[in-house]
Order: sequence, then C-alpha cells, then structure tokens
Amino acid sequence: MSAAHPFQYLDEPTFRTELGISLTRPAVQFYLEGVHCTACLWLIEKLPELLPNEVATARLSLQSSIVDLTLTQNGSISKVADYLDQLGYRPHPVFSPSQKSDLSSNESRVFLTRVAVAGALTGNIMLFAFAIYSGASGLIKEYFDWITLGLATPVFSYCAIPLYQNAWAAARNKRWSVDIPIVIALVAGFITSLISVMRGGDQNYLDSLSGLIFLLLGSRYFLMRLRTNAFEGMQISQSFHPIKVLRNDHEYVWVKELKVGDRIEIPPGFRIPVDGVVIRGNSQIDESIISGESVLRPVDVHEDVYAGSLNASAMLWIRVAAVGDLTRIGKITQEIQTFQLNQNDSIRIAERVAKLFTLSVLAWSTIVLGYFLFFQSALQAGFERVLSILIVSCPCAFALATPLAMVRAFQILLKRGVYLKDPNDIEKLLAIKQVAFDKTGTLTRGASEVQHVSWMAGVTLQDQQLYLSIVRALEADSKHPIGRALLRYVDEYLVAGQSVEEVKGVEIVGNGVEGMWNGQKVEVKATSVSIEGSSQWMRSAFKIEGKIVAIFFVQDGLRPEAKSTVAQLKSSNMDVWILSGDQGSTVNHVARELEVGSGFALSSMTPEDKAAWLENHPHTLYVGDGANDSLALKKASFGVAAHGALDISMKAGRAYLTRGSLQAVQDLFVVAGETRKILLRHFIFTVFYNGSTITLASMGMLKPLIAAVLMPLSSLIILISTQIGTKRLRSLK
Repeated sequence: MSAAHPFQYLDEPTFRTELGISLTRPAVQFYLEGVHCTACLWLIEKLPELLPNEVATARLSLQSSIVDLTLTQNGSISKVADYLDQLGYRPHPVFSPSQKSDLSSNESRVFLTRVAVAGALTGNIMLFAFAIYSGASGLIKEYFDWITLGLATPVFSYCAIPLYQNAWAAARNKRWSVDIPIVIALVAGFITSLISVMRGGDQNYLDSLSGLIFLLLGSRYFLMRLRTNAFEGMQISQSFHPIKVLRNDHEYVWVKELKVGDRIEIPPGFRIPVDGVVIRGNSQIDESIISGESVLRPVDVHEDVYAGSLNASAMLWIRVAAVGDLTRIGKITQEIQTFQLNQNDSIRIAERVAKLFTLSVLAWSTIVLGYFLFFQSALQAGFERVLSILIVSCPCAFALATPLAMVRAFQILLKRGVYLKDPNDIEKLLAIKQVAFDKTGTLTRGASEVQHVSWMAGVTLQDQQLYLSIVRALEADSKHPIGRALLRYVDEYLVAGQSVEEVKGVEIVGNGVEGMWNGQKVEVKATSVSIEGSSQWMRSAFKIEGKIVAIFFVQDGLRPEAKSTVAQLKSSNMDVWILSGDQGSTVNHVARELEVGSGFALSSMTPEDKAAWLENHPHTLYVGDGANDSLALKKASFGVAAHGALDISMKAGRAYLTRGSLQAVQDLFVVAGETRKILLRHFIFTVFYNGSTITLASMGMLKPLIAAVLMPLSSLIILISTQIGTKRLRSLK
C-alpha cells in the first residue's frame, strides 16, 4: 500500500463487505474530524459536484459529524476518503452505531489535550515574560528568552496543528478561512521572535502569541462542546424510558450507562429502556409504540421485551440484551430521523447572511489594512487591527442561532409528548391556518363498546351464534377501535367452541372489513340505519350478500382534553374541522359537544375523500390514526399521528404524539410561535454584537488577545438565550 493512497484499503472487497456496501446499497458513512459550522456542511454536501464520478449524494449531520454518502455505480471509497482528507476533514469509516460516540469522544479528547498543553505552557511562559517586563536584563533576560522559546515551541508545533490544518486545507482548495491570516500572523511572529532571541533583541512576542493559540483553541473546544451538548437529547427513544433505573439490585444508574448483561428492575407504570429478556416476574406490557397494537401482551420469564414498551401491571426483572441505537426502537428512529438542520428557509437565510457578513468583514479588513499601509505607514498596527477584526467577527453566531433554536424547540416538544420527524418542520407550523381531526380514537378515547345489537327479523339464536362467529373471523386482525369493540362483544357472548375457520376478513382501511363465507360475500361496514334514541351512537352493519343481518350500536366517549384543546385552537384564530368516516348523526353529536359548527363536521368520508379534501385545503394540520389515516397524514400540509406504530405513523406524518394527549397539538403552535420570537432576538443581538466589536477592533481598542476571549462570547450568549427561551416556553418544560 503506497503512502500516496492511505485509504486504498477501503476499496478492498473485505472492507466493502464489512461496511455493508453492495451494488444494491452503494452507501457508506464516515465520521469527519474538524466539522464545526455550517460552512463545513455546505462544502461537504457539494461533494456530488466536486466528485461527480464518485459521489451521488452527500448528507452531513452537524450534530454527529457523520456524513452519509451514496456512491455512484463505479464510485471509489478511497478516492472520496482521500478528497475529504485533503479538504481538512479526516474521515473514519463507521462500522457500527456504537463506534460513532467512540470516534467523537476520541476527537474531543485529543483536542482537549492540545488545549491543556497550550494552557500549561502558556502559563509558564507568562511567568518568565512578566519577569522580563518587570526589568530583568542582561544574562537573566537572555536565559528567560531561551526558556520561553523552548516552552513556546510545543505550543506552536503541536498545539496549533488544527489551525495549520484548517488554513492549509482552505488555501489548497481555494476557499477563505479565518485561520489563514491567523496562521500567517503566528508564523511571522514566531520567526520574528526566534530571530530576536538569537540576536538578543527585544521583539519577543512568544507570550502573546502562545496566549492567542491557547485562547483560540479553548474557544473552539468550547464551541465544539456547545454544539455537541445542544444537539443531545434529540433521539425519540430517550423519551420512552426513565432517567435512572435500579441495576443489579443495589445501584441507580443513568440509562445511558447500562450495558449488555446488566440486570434491571422496571416497576409497573414505567417504560422499559432496553431490549431484553424477562428473568423474574410476570406482567402485561403495552407495545403500541412498536406494533400499533393497543391490547396488552402478557409476558413471563424467558420472554423478550422491547425498549419503549410500558410495563402495565407488575414488577419485572430484565436482563439487558441491547441498548440505545441497537434496540428495536433505536433502529426504527435511526431510519426515521434523517433530517438536516439546513433545510428550511430561516436557516438558509441565516447562512446567506453569514456569507454576506463574511464578505463584508473581508472587504472592511482590506480597507483598514490599506489605510494603515498607504496613509499611516504603520503596517504592524494595521495588521494587528485586521487580525482583531477577523478573530472577533466570526460569523458562527449567525449560522448557529437558528439551528440551536430549532433543536431547543424539538427538545421541549419531545418532553411535552410530541416527536417531530424533522426540527425544520417547526417553521412549517407558522403557515398553518386550520386544524382537522379524525374522530374515532383521536377526538374520542378509542375504547369503543357495543351498547346494543339489533338483529333483523327471522334470525334465530342459533343463527346469531353462527353470525357472531363470522363477525369474529372477519374482525380478527382489525386494528380499528370499532373492530376491537366488536371482538370484545363477540368474545363475551359467543358460545365457547363456536368458530368458522373458512372465513378470512380483509380490512378496507377506513371502510370496515369484508370476506367470503360459503361462496357468499360477508362484510361489516358503517351504516346510516338507526333506531330511536341511537343517533349519538356509531353503527356498523353485518351484511351477507349486501343484505343487513345485524346492526351493532357502538359508543365512544370524548377524550378528557379534547374540548379544551379545540377551545384553545379556536381562541388562537384556528378553524377546527372534524373529518370522519362515521355517520352524520354521530359526527354531529361529537361536534356539538366540542362546539364545532355543523358546517365544519364532515361525515361518511373514505380515506380517499379525506386525502382529496386536505389537498384542496392547504395550510391544514391533520391529526389522525397513524395506520388508518396514513393517506390523509401524507396529503396534509402537516400530519400528526395521535397513536399507532411509530414507524408506520412517521412514514406518513410529520409528528407523533408519544403520550397520545391532544393538548400537545396546541403545544406545537405555541412552541413554533415562541421560537420565532427567539430567532428575532438572536438576530438583533448578533447584529449589535458584531457591529460594536468590529468598531472597537477597527479603532484599535480591541487587541487580538481580547478578541480571542470575546470570540466565543456571542455563541455563548446565543446558547444562554436559547436555553432561557421565553416565559411561555418555560411554562411548557
């Protein structure tokens, strides 16, 4: 393997197989060192243009520094890796989810080591420099100068390596970087100081330059940690388990500290945080978040349980089999959570402002340098002021403000029981003008119960048993609340042993079930036929060859928070609609309870009807069942799944209510509105901060060392401002 191609091994068949690359899946993940801002994101996502023969698509996650690449048919991994390395982003192929955090921790540890070494050596350099400034002269000054040179050499040669790498990569690829003038100043200052020390002169700048390196590295490490910490907590799987659990009978530990083989206790009423096996106890668990099935599953010793499931009835002792991203729900969320925090208008505008700001700063720096060079004949003073301007005016505050606000909004919503598929969708909520709800299982509890059965004339008791068994066979696999209610009723009244094996029901999503029995078509579907006093009940008819044999009258109560949620939405000038497949009398009864006008309550709608209505009514947020309303959720301007399996729901919609509470719908709009206020506050502050500091630097009132201290201040204030939020946001936490 030649030194010219250090990544050549990545093209070997063994490594391609280990990375999971094939002709049908030409994709690879790299962890990139040195990713720190949206400028990096912009450059890396241009790889398809820069390497058209190798890369088809490139998606970089700023929060994890992971780039997902899709290669062309004949794309070479080694060429891509080599090019990334030339850009200044050392690539590391990712073989497993657990490796991501290891690579990130290693990069952070190496960078922190450089900061620590620079800080320790700079402190000692300052001590000797103080002695010289205090009047040391002669042989003592000469010794101290050589000692400071010896101490400063590792600072310039080892600690400052990231600055050199960034500057060299930028220059080689013909792009601007603030590190270019900084490195020029460092190299020029070191050479000048070296010559001065060798000649016994007084032009020794090693103390100031070492301090500058330390402060620059320290501020960048701070920004790196700020970004990492701000983006933590964005995994939905973290919202489905307790913060701490009892491990091995004697210690409470953070869930993230659990390892395979640990033994944990899960009390009733708590979510299971891991995939594992029950080793003691028996209980019932709610796995609806994974399967969409609301019926509790009994579990006993030696049975598997999955992260995200709710332990419903008794204490369970579980042996950990998988944690984090390796759990079943972790893998689901990894597939779902493919957002990029640069894909909305606010962030794109912020990036354009940041680029314009950078060009303006460069232009102004050129003017300042030209003024001192041609009109004041003071190149050193001009260069010092320009260096201060370039250091203090880092555009990161512009680029960082919007993503931080979006991520914070995402985290607040997650705590409130709302999982957004993409934080960028927060901006879409600002355009919503009306909200439409599905009725059954969304506005209502979904715990329907059969109140009455009306059999047609001539149906004997024996026939009733036969027909109930047919209904049971038809509804056996139904996920609809009414179908589950019919099953519960049939199981209660059907004589033991009565069954019809040859009937197999096919669920027509949103329109009942149908099947064949003895060559005849049998079905259970909604009907408008009613009896006196049943107008508020839902009605489903059992038919044979289109002829009604029985009518089941089903009642489903409103969710306790439904009325207050609708009232809050209406008070926010939102139009509220009900879109339902049920009969008009039932839908109108619910509308009256919720004080929704009859003209806003639409009944007898098929899934296709709902989808067509939503297409014709833009700026509508739709709340429905993840499975039964998948088409409507997809067609809506913003689809919210109130319940159902997470993977199915999130493929169709944009948000998922993790607790099933409708109050979270109102929270969506509150968070979106308050986030807009925060973004405006960030913009005003950033303009004021940069305007004032650049003015001070231009006047010579801000030295490079002070500028290096102030550089991360704007980002720190943006972070604090984001965390503080607004009074209304704080009330939601």
